[in-house]
Amino acid sequence: MEHLRSIARSKKRKTFYVISAIIFAVAILILFLEIFVSKYYRVLERSEVSTSLSIGSGTGFNITKDSVSFGMLSLGNAAFRNDLILINNYKFPIYVKFFLDGDIKDFLIFEKKIYLQPGESKNVSISTITITDEPYGFYSGEFTLVYKRDFNHNNS
Repeated sequence: MEHLRSIARSKKRKTFYVISAIIFAVAILILFLEIFVSKYYRVLERSEVSTSLSIGSGTGFNITKDSVSFGMLSLGNAAFRNDLILINNYKFPIYVKFFLDGDIKDFLIFEKKIYLQPGESKNVSISTITITDEPYGFYSGEFTLVYKRDFNHNNS
């Protein structure tokens, strides 16, 4: 009888060691994946650019280097800007994702994702919708630009 108990304890120990080894291996795999993902898929840069427009009875413009401003638009008009420049100073392809927050969000048309090869620069085009029956007022927001490494658009 003691021999059977000894065999049962031995099986329990082996099962414990096997389960422990599996948990350890999974933990190492998760750690490796976390390091890999954070190194290759992390955000390289993040920047913010403010934007604004006014809707009123007149038409005006506003030129500034610190924001993308469309000035004042009257009914039936639209505006266009392409003076925001993206530059890839990295030695690998990147992409830049654009996110827009604020009450101006429904008024702007822009590319959500832009790809750049090493050393490449691009002017970003941002335009407004044609103002039809939108209420007069001042609308503003902020673009968040997120730069990430692009593994799908190699320069070869």
